[in-house]
Amino acid sequence: MQVVAGEYWHAHLSVLSRTEDRDPVLYLELPTDCSGRTCDEVSDSCHDDNDEHFGFRAKKTGLLMLGIDDAKVGGGEYMLEVFKPVCGDGVRIHGEACDDGNRMNGDGCDRDCRVELGNGQDTEVESNDDVFYANVVELPTGGPEPMTRTIKGAIGQTCDSDFFSINVPQGGSVHVRTETPSAQPCSASNPVATPFDITLRANDGTSIPGATLPGTDCAALDTGPLDEGEYFVVLDAHADLTVSTAYRIKISVED
Repeated sequence: MQVVAGEYWHAHLSVLSRTEDRDPVLYLELPTDCSGRTCDEVSDSCHDDNDEHFGFRAKKTGLLMLGIDDAKVGGGEYMLEVFKPVCGDGVRIHGEACDDGNRMNGDGCDRDCRVELGNGQDTEVESNDDVFYANVVELPTGGPEPMTRTIKGAIGQTCDSDFFSINVPQGGSVHVRTETPSAQPCSASNPVATPFDITLRANDGTSIPGATLPGTDCAALDTGPLDEGEYFVVLDAHADLTVSTAYRIKISVED
């Protein structure tokens, strides 16, 4: 692939034979080593015979190799589609959550063609399974701390992850709590199914894992002071999750 630094690309690898036990993998590598041992990025989100989606932004101009593999012996038959979305052209294609013809924030579709939550929209919008599809959470400002937004959603099978983008001021901390359908905090006396882990990821790929609240099965996340920037609250489905499960999470940022 000939790429230009800063370009956003999206690859979709489809499994053609659903009767086989397959685990498709996509990866990027430099053309100087085609052995597959010096991968720049790897996508293996779905460990069953589900399609693999891989979004990436080119780090430099030049040639990149997009590799296709299978984590299981025997290989399989696949169809690869590669897209180069152009945000703001008014045409939504694979790799964009929305495209309203402009690159403005605050109108429901942000400057990077991601759906914005807030101002009456408090339910996640699929697909939101990576940083490029992340739902952008608009936290209320100008009021008493902390800045808080409650999001409703549903998480499905093992390869389902829900990403929510938030902006954190210098020194701010992030706190995430799960709630019951009636908006009560999840607790030992108010249990709620939380078949997922909560993680906070930074733009550089580093992450802060969440935990369960003591004495409960309630997923939660608390961080210390952070550097200013964009972060992603990520919900990763547990490996044994086989049905879609509804959730409510409260995301708070304390300055």
